[in-house]
Amino acid sequence: MNFNELFENLKVLDETRAAKEWKNSAGQLHSTDGKPSYMSSNRQHVMWHKNGKLHRENGPAETWGTVTKYTVRFWKDGEIHRTDGPAEIRNTTIFTPNLTWYKNGNIHRSNGPAAITFVNGQYDLDWYTDGTKLDKFNLPRDMQKVADSYTQSDAEKEYKKYINEAESFMEKSLKFVEDVDNPEHKE
Repeated sequence: MNFNELFENLKVLDETRAAKEWKNSAGQLHSTDGKPSYMSSNRQHVMWHKNGKLHRENGPAETWGTVTKYTVRFWKDGEIHRTDGPAEIRNTTIFTPNLTWYKNGNIHRSNGPAAITFVNGQYDLDWYTDGTKLDKFNLPRDMQKVADSYTQSDAEKEYKKYINEAESFMEKSLKFVEDVDNPEHKE
C-alpha cells in the first residue's frame, strides 16, 4: 500500500476517536519496541518519547501532517537535535517548505547553511552557529569557505534528498496509525 492509499484509508475512519497514549510505570509518555508513545485523535500528530521527553534514536521523534503537508522533527532527550541531517523537515502550505539543522536545541550547522527555505523559485540560505544567525559575508573562516562554494544546486540536492526522506518517515507513521486503528490490532 502506498502513501496516498494509507492516507485515504485514514480519512474514512471515525473522526470521534480519542488520542492514544502509551506510558511507562511512572506515568510518563514512553515508547517501547520502536512504537510511538502518542497519536492525536485525528492521527496526524505522532510522537515518540523516552521517560516523558521527546526522543528517538533511529528516526524522527515527531511526525505531523498528511500526504501533502507535513513536518518531521528529530529529538534527543527533549531537545530538537540531529547530527546527520536537518532536525526539522517541513513541507506545508502554512509555512514555506524548509530544512533546518539543530544541535542540542539550537539552530546550528558548521558544514553548510543551517536553514534552507524555498521561496519564489529559489533557495534562501541562512547560516547559524549555536543558535546565533550569522552574516553570510562575515562568517568564521572555515564556514566562509563552505559558504563561498555552496550553490543553489547544492541546496536543491539537499532539499530533494531530505524531502524524500521525510515522506518515507511519514509513510511509516501512517502505517503504524493504520495498524493501531485496525480492529484486529492487539495492544
